[in-house]
Amino acid sequence: MLKLLAAVVAIATASTASAETYAIQAGRLIVDAAKPARGASTVIVENGRITRIEDGFTAPTGRPSSMSAAGR
Repeated sequence: MLKLLAAVVAIATASTASAETYAIQAGRLIVDAAKPARGASTVIVENGRITRIEDGFTAPTGRPSSMSAAGR
């Protein structure tokens, strides 16, 4: 159990230490359950946090990783 906890802490620390930017492209995105779903959107994640949601399929500058969930 202690080894598992240590592994989880190591993974969490490693992932927060890296300053990565991700662009997640979604064909439809539900931001607020009380509102209609958005159309094509890109969710920008920087340092493990969602920083913004952009209309359409875009990509952040630099060397981003991106994944598409469009059409799923």
